[in-house]
Amino acid sequence: MALVYGDYGYFPALGECLRLSFATLSYPYIIFALLIALIRPDEEEASEEDLVRFADSTGRLKLVIAHDVILYVEAQENYVSIHYMEGEKQKEYSLRQSMKGIEDLMAKHGIIRCQRSYFVNPRHVTVLRRDKEGFIQAELDVNNGKQVPVSPKYYEQLSKML
Repeated sequence: MALVYGDYGYFPALGECLRLSFATLSYPYIIFALLIALIRPDEEEASEEDLVRFADSTGRLKLVIAHDVILYVEAQENYVSIHYMEGEKQKEYSLRQSMKGIEDLMAKHGIIRCQRSYFVNPRHVTVLRRDKEGFIQAELDVNNGKQVPVSPKYYEQLSKML
């Protein structure tokens, strides 16, 4: 510091050295943060729209998940069973709600009805097949190759989306 700025005392030179060192060392972190912001702009705002908020029959919020991880929704008496992926594992959540009660929510997020007791996410349907008995099955892209029944009433709508 004495060579660059002239005759400095010890403590003023130490303060100036620390200030310049901090400024120089912080540049890579600032540049890295700006690059990350450019690569992934507004990630939280986009994902907030993609969340499906499931509430039970009393209106209490019970489950919040992204719409693209939902595989299918199955009716079970007074409950609906939501099948979804969490990482590589398939999970299931039972919710006290009717199929009619979540129909608008499912339609809003692109998950369509394929039978009286099922909603299916078309993003996870790989193929529609007719089995030996003549029933139509939607095969999903999960590890166990789960098949969801499709009624003739909803077949046309589902096949258009694929």
